[in-house]
Amino acid sequence: MAQHQLPLGDQPVALNPNSLDGLPMELIFWISDFLSPNDVLCLSMCNHRLFMAIQYKTTLPRLMGSEKLALLHRIERDLPHHFLCYCCVILHKFEGPEIFGLTGMRVMSRCRLPCVVNYLWREDELQMQINHFSPHTDYCLSFLHLQLAMKRFYHGPRCGITTELLSHVEIKEHAKSTTLYSIEAQVCTEPVGLYLRIQDIMLTEDQSTHLFEPTIMSILPS
Repeated sequence: MAQHQLPLGDQPVALNPNSLDGLPMELIFWISDFLSPNDVLCLSMCNHRLFMAIQYKTTLPRLMGSEKLALLHRIERDLPHHFLCYCCVILHKFEGPEIFGLTGMRVMSRCRLPCVVNYLWREDELQMQINHFSPHTDYCLSFLHLQLAMKRFYHGPRCGITTELLSHVEIKEHAKSTTLYSIEAQVCTEPVGLYLRIQDIMLTEDQSTHLFEPTIMSILPS
């Protein structure tokens, strides 16, 4: 007597009872009743089966503001090739440090993230103000550089960028002077943070040449 077999694609999949995907859906629903909205969303994103089941049972919450940021920050930990963009509040794919240039016009013209470009022009808090006292340098450090460097520190070499990519040396010849501007970046553990060692030197033979603008000189302590 011939035996009839299901096509290969229709074969039932044996679920592992020791895994999350193998638990009965009734138990999953019971567990989800005790979870926070963020936890329910994270649970639903574990796999397609859980997403469809939880979505069928309940309406998934639509998070806004700080709640959405908290959820994306939590998801970001498990996605080494993505990072949370605070400009547009989504997860961007990180395709390499070359998309985040450190010199001003290169950031504006070549960065493939339009949200970063737009915010750098409008939001001062997203752009470190280290070059206000050094108008002769094009170095531009944004909050995303800090974010990606600290992500590597906290989550390992698969994530973010190295501090070496933030280091910078720039020598410029001017009409009456030569300037040397250098930055060395390092992550320190106590207290935890990104530290910048900045060196700004001007070589000139003209005593009337000032490193700072006159308006800035008037507010500097003597």
